[in-house]
Amino acid sequence: MPAYTSSIQVLNGTHDITSMCEFDSTFNVQAVLTKEKGQFCWNIKVPAAPTLPANFPVIGDTIYVNYTINENTVLIFGGTLVTSEPIVSGGVVLLYQMTAMDWGYALDAQVVKASYANEDPHDIVVSLMETFGPAGFTTNHVQVGNFQVSTIQFNYQQLSKALQALATQIGWDWYIDPNKDLHFYFAEGNAATSSEIIEAPIVIDDTTGDIEWPTLDVQIDITNMKNAVYVVGGTYQKDFVLDPNPNATPPQYSPIDVYKTDGVTLAYPLSYSYDESSLTITLNGVGQSIGTAQVTDPSTVDVLYDDSGRFIQFTTTPSAGQTIVVQGEANVPILAYVTDQDSISTYGIREDAINDTKILSVQQAQERAQADIDMFGDPVYTVKFNTISPFTNQLSIGQQITLNSAKFGVSNKLLIIKQINFVARTPTQLEAQVQCLGSGSVTYNDIMLQLLQQSLGSESTPASTVLQTLIPIDEEIEITDAVTITGASRPYVWGPVAAPLQYSEGGATYGSFGYGSAAYASGLPYADDAATTASTELVWGFFTWS
Repeated sequence: MPAYTSSIQVLNGTHDITSMCEFDSTFNVQAVLTKEKGQFCWNIKVPAAPTLPANFPVIGDTIYVNYTINENTVLIFGGTLVTSEPIVSGGVVLLYQMTAMDWGYALDAQVVKASYANEDPHDIVVSLMETFGPAGFTTNHVQVGNFQVSTIQFNYQQLSKALQALATQIGWDWYIDPNKDLHFYFAEGNAATSSEIIEAPIVIDDTTGDIEWPTLDVQIDITNMKNAVYVVGGTYQKDFVLDPNPNATPPQYSPIDVYKTDGVTLAYPLSYSYDESSLTITLNGVGQSIGTAQVTDPSTVDVLYDDSGRFIQFTTTPSAGQTIVVQGEANVPILAYVTDQDSISTYGIREDAINDTKILSVQQAQERAQADIDMFGDPVYTVKFNTISPFTNQLSIGQQITLNSAKFGVSNKLLIIKQINFVARTPTQLEAQVQCLGSGSVTYNDIMLQLLQQSLGSESTPASTVLQTLIPIDEEIEITDAVTITGASRPYVWGPVAAPLQYSEGGATYGSFGYGSAAYASGLPYADDAATTASTELVWGFFTWS
């Protein structure tokens, strides 16, 4: 591998703090595509506070990492310091273990409550960023899909989770680069026809020397393959009318809940539940009055409707030979099934099911199933390698890279860089530890995210919900009252004693306690003190002690 010059720079805002940093194995800049936030972990060794150096990073500071190779400087990290943990590292020296999260942390300042229907994914993403994203983020690399997402809802989710939900539904990827620009695109598309897809500056092969050959690891796995996917969604409304209009929007259909009475049966099952506001029932063409089962007095209506049990019940038995027709907007459950026949022919059928009540149309369910097959319908190629190539600082998550190795028996396999860890090799050089995937790989984070999406999907917020917002307000109150203390006569006096007594031990007989002004108000008098007359207002005389 050719020699080159390189340098590493760490900034706290605009201040260079490189000299404070420890360039050992703890110095790690991590970037992850789509599924997780990236982070920068490193250590700083300094004397104990309060003798910290100038511009020492504190929680909330903005941190950048630049990596220069042959005078080509590339910003490889930008984000927010979220953790600072000082530990004793000998004597008075403290070792600060620092963690900064990438811009995904700042992106999640607000939650998203929104829904979209029949919009291009580009327009949905731009709307989300403009409405809920913080200032300073851009959307210069959001791909135009040239297709419409039928429906998607976000129910008080963090913005990164909303982007993830959309990406999952249509099989795309996304990340935020160190310059705060959002990349949202179909990563496995054709780089020649898409300006959003970037080819990696190196290839993985047996001869060029772009990678550290002993570190190359190629794994092929079909454990999580999915080539036939069911999607169980929510419901959509289908209008059943006796004389359907073929040109109506949405379309109308002939009733399916049609029965002939037998003179005995009172209750009739329904194929679907109906919107009660649109429900009509006729008996031989005559409209029937409808009530709600277990709510309406049966004597006041012709038919009772049970939504949960999906049936109707006449309150009196209809005579035989009459026709019952049920019309209205039915709530039809959504169930879609998509397969990949090529994959099934090669590997056998591998079915999966997705439950998501937020899916409110058949088209959306089909999109979700197809996206799952696009991600998991082929064997997973997991390729790992390390590199200190002169192009190391130009590697980025989301890039397409080609595996072409005769030794591994793989020819021109297209991979996506999913994760990069830039680890300090020396104080001036970083080694890139790269992980690439040729198809989706299910991780613990994927499982947790799917559970979260299902939870959010099952907890819808009605449009009539009133948002109660508590807004703290700082208000200054100036108090101008003045307190004046004025001396006055004390309200008690020591009453006189009948005869003075003095014991040899030094004890004394104390006088009775009275209420009013007093000559002896300054203390308890001895019994042989001069007598005084108590105030006429009140005299207590409650004890005598000798």
